[in-house]
Order: sequence, then structure tokens, then C-alpha cells
Amino acid sequence: DAWYGRANDSLSALSLSAGIARYHGWSYDFLMRQTLPRLMGFPRERTDLLLRFETGLAVGQAMLTAVALGVGTGLVAFGRRPGGVERAFALPDHYRFTWAQALGYPLEDPRAGGQRPRLRFERLFHDGKFGVPLRADPETDDLLREKGMLQEQAPLRGRFEEIDRIAAQFGREPGCVHWPAAEIRRLLDDPAWEFGPGFRAHAEAVLAAGNLPEYPEEMRELLERLQAERGVSAPGG
Repeated sequence: DAWYGRANDSLSALSLSAGIARYHGWSYDFLMRQTLPRLMGFPRERTDLLLRFETGLAVGQAMLTAVALGVGTGLVAFGRRPGGVERAFALPDHYRFTWAQALGYPLEDPRAGGQRPRLRFERLFHDGKFGVPLRADPETDDLLREKGMLQEQAPLRGRFEEIDRIAAQFGREPGCVHWPAAEIRRLLDDPAWEFGPGFRAHAEAVLAAGNLPEYPEEMRELLERLQAERGVSAPGG
């Protein structure tokens, strides 16, 4: 309800804080006859998306701030049972829960094993129109690495030993969870991903070690049903 219930007050507050100036082209008549009616006319499903996006911006800023202060943080997804979190915290009906954000002081190295693999830049960004890949600029990449915004890809040396050490400290099971061999091989062969040599070397070592699981039949059936209903790829698809 914040969008519809506070749009008028938000514009007034924005003006009083020097955010709406006449030299920008604003006028009270335009705001009342054009801007406010347009904002109030947005359908609720659209405002829900916009407010969730703004929530994401706020969470992103909170995570960056936590990291800058040396505080560990991460997001925890809920929502399998709609309304459960809202009831637990007695939220009003017009509140929408998105994510839980955990905060604490981590035992892990701040690098957390390295920067996890990403899809290739040109698969994520488009030049002018969808389907035309936008190519990364090598000089920009070098600048981002210099600033620490692009970091060495996981797994960093000593990461697995760190995991096992922390597991032993709290009586937890050591090691990492792995997927079936065919799925690991399919992942490595997928050209959409940007995997560095260290990642590939570790994946090959996992494949060589063997003793990898297979998909439970019930999961295969679920994924196949989801594929039929929602167009989600089943294993190997």
C-alpha cells in the first residue's frame, strides 16, 4: 500500500528536500495533473514488482555495508508455505515478505573461497537489442580487478581444508555435496558459463575420484513434471 497511500506525501517530501526543482521542468500543476495520477494508475501487480525491486536495492546496499564493516551476511529464502512468515511475525495483510537477511561474524576467510562462477558477460547483457551480445571491455575488467570488484574465482587454495576445519569444530560432516557425474560433465561443457582453470581442474578431480550420486527417481519425476508444466529443463535437458 506504500505506493498508493504515500505517493502524494512522497512527492511533497521530495520537493521539500530539494528533489523537485522548477528548473528541472517540474511544476505543481504538472505533478497534480500528470505525475500523481499516472503513479496512482499503475496496476497493483506492476507496483508489487517495482517495490520488490526497490527492496532488492535496499538489501544490496545493506549487504555491501555489512561486508565493508567486516560483518558476515547472506540471504535466506522462505516461501514454500505462503503466509507462514507473515503470520510468525504478525505482519499486516498489506506487508509482503521477500527475504530474510542473516548477519553475524563469520569464521570463514572473508573471501569465502573465492568468487563463484558466473554466466558469461555476453550471455547476460545485450547490445542495443536482445540477442546481440554486449562484449566485455578488457580495460574495464582490469580496473574492476584492481578495485577488488572482480576477484579470483572459487575454489581458492585451502578452501576445502577450511570447510573441514570449521565442520570439525562444530561436529558437522566434512566435505562438499556433489552432483551426478553426467551433470558435472554437462555443466563443464555448457558454453554459457565462464569457468576458470582452477574450477575446471577441481571438477575433473571430483569426476576422477568417482563415488558420485545419481538422481533419486522421485526427483527425476518431479523435474520432468515441472518441465512439462513450466518449461523447466529436466536432468540432462
